Amino acid sequence: MGTITIIDGIYCKASRDLWPTISRLMEYEGERWKMSPGGFGRQKEIKTRSFLDHRGGKFLCGFLPRVKNSIRSTGEDLKINGIPFYLPPPNRPNIKPPEGARLEQFALQTHIAEVAVKNQRGIIQAPTGSGKTTIAMLIASMFYPKHKILFLCHTISLLTQTYQEFANRGFSDIGMVGGAFLKKFSDTLVKDNRIVISTVQTFSKFDPKEYCDQFDVVLIDEAHHCNAITGQFGKILTHLLAPVKIGFTATIPTAREASLALEGIIGPIIGEISIQEGVELKIMAKPKIKLVPIPHNSLFGDIRKYNELYRAAIVDSRIRNSRIASVAVDLASSGLSSLIIVKEIQHGDNITDMIRMKGHKCSFVQGNTSGEIRDAVKEQLEQKGIKIVVCTAVWKEGVNIPSLNCVINAAGGKSEISTLQAIGRGLRSVPGKKEIVIYDFLDPYKYLAQHAIQRIAIYVEAGWI
Repeated sequence: MGTITIIDGIYCKASRDLWPTISRLMEYEGERWKMSPGGFGRQKEIKTRSFLDHRGGKFLCGFLPRVKNSIRSTGEDLKINGIPFYLPPPNRPNIKPPEGARLEQFALQTHIAEVAVKNQRGIIQAPTGSGKTTIAMLIASMFYPKHKILFLCHTISLLTQTYQEFANRGFSDIGMVGGAFLKKFSDTLVKDNRIVISTVQTFSKFDPKEYCDQFDVVLIDEAHHCNAITGQFGKILTHLLAPVKIGFTATIPTAREASLALEGIIGPIIGEISIQEGVELKIMAKPKIKLVPIPHNSLFGDIRKYNELYRAAIVDSRIRNSRIASVAVDLASSGLSSLIIVKEIQHGDNITDMIRMKGHKCSFVQGNTSGEIRDAVKEQLEQKGIKIVVCTAVWKEGVNIPSLNCVINAAGGKSEISTLQAIGRGLRSVPGKKEIVIYDFLDPYKYLAQHAIQRIAIYVEAGWI
């Protein structure tokens, strides 16, 4: 009979007889660079790796459900030593539905929160607009104020947005860490905050010895960023002994190594809401895709390197940027708001200049934009005081703008996560809004055309085309 010992809230340890089975459950194809024969240059080597530590049989606690289900499905006996979670049974959710919420929506959110707390480890996969923050607050309400809660996010906008939503729903003793707020972990201890909301960038600078045993519950927004143990999220979460770790994301990484890392650090998927379910419940707007062809420019056809082609045919292309600006201006003239997503600052500057030359107001939100200005621009866009905003990745995910009418994907790209996250900015349904229009561009050049096809495949698979 194999034995698994739960060491703490981070690691388990398996008896040696289970190592081969467990290792296969956590295998992935990893790559490394080594010196080529003769010592001239380096060459890539693909090797099968595993998240099981073969030196002592340790593995991350998030894998425990996978291991238990696999071993017990074969009929083998399995003994588990140690107490998985030391928290006593939590309270019932005790926050009321947000103003204007549909009862069936709140009932679904409450059910998902209760299932998550019962599992105590795992991922809630739900698109932006489905009410992930409400689910997080429902979970927090079951542990608050007896247990200390850490909420990790990765942008200043999410930090302030989450703080405001928690405060508006009756939570107190909340501390913010990051941006222009507290930047020393000792400050949060002095204030004895029961809930600490922090950016991962600031929290990762703290000494793990200061925070490893300070929290009982950890909530992680945009959890798909927990895709590597060596990343900022990974380093923090593999030092936090908190038994309850629950993450929220709209998209699970497709690469096996990244998806396994996410599962090991936090846990498996324990709750799901699809965009289609949200549309059927009338809590989310239905995406409508509009594809805009870009005319071919023979000057770009001979460019071989991707970075050079991206700069010439996307960042600095006057024809393409003019079409993007025209789409946004036409929408604004019709009273509709739009968010234009770019990858590079220069691209954002180029589009912003074109829109302003056409006589329309336009704001550009980027990494150097202060939190106060971001909040002000978001409020203006939400109220349609300004109808066009250009943004880099700082607003590509996590920011809710319920009244937003259109998302313009000016950045291109092929990532499913990036594509779906971009769409999420305007998915939330409000009275009078039944759909969110997504503008995408068909670039006719090598690489860029392939990426456009991959994005179209994502839309087709989702049933939006």
